[in-house]
Amino acid sequence: MHRRRLTQGAITAAALTLLLGALPSQAFAQEEEAETRVITMTAFHVPFNDMEKVTEIVEKYFMPQTVGDPNILSFRFATHVWGNSKMNAWLITEYASLTAMEASNDWAAEWLDQNYPEGTPEREEWDAANETFLDYFDGHQDNIVGYSVNHSK
Repeated sequence: MHRRRLTQGAITAAALTLLLGALPSQAFAQEEEAETRVITMTAFHVPFNDMEKVTEIVEKYFMPQTVGDPNILSFRFATHVWGNSKMNAWLITEYASLTAMEASNDWAAEWLDQNYPEGTPEREEWDAANETFLDYFDGHQDNIVGYSVNHSK
């Protein structure tokens, strides 16, 4: 089975495609009228004994890319702490706008090519980590939400 490489931008690109097809054009006009932010929330299940492995992949491969991305205002990797018995993880990313979210996809692809060039041992390591991450990421759920900065603390 062929799976594409996973970057923070790839996650948001899939979610953006769904959002753009589902929202009426009026929703985009509202973004210009009030200062808003866009948050993507991607949830996926990780067996309890594997959470450390997934956390290591996020810290080593996602965080450097995400921290450097000028399109991302904030990023969180959250894991289940208390409640039901499912061990879930969430990737939560905040953008200034839908345009910034889309630009993040291009930035992430460029970052990957610069930091893990094709044909290098580093890229092979990244590809292997990506395949491992995708094993957990299959079946994930995406949400894109907007909020007014006037309604935040």
